[in-house]
Amino acid sequence: MVIGILIALQINNWNASNKNQILTNSYLADLKGDLVVDIAVLKEGIGQNKFRVEYVDSIGKIVATRTELSK
Repeated sequence: MVIGILIALQINNWNASNKNQILTNSYLADLKGDLVVDIAVLKEGIGQNKFRVEYVDSIGKIVATRTELSK
């Protein structure tokens, strides 16, 4: 009888551990998906900021050229 109880406890512990592992894997998969989305959003933002910097640089060059011409 004691052996049966010990076997049942071991099976119960294994089931609990298995459920925890499945839950952990699910959380990790969700986290990975979120990170992939975040990276894509950040890359898009970087691209937009590069465009803005180029635009501002162009305006700065135009202003500098006109300033030099007016001297």
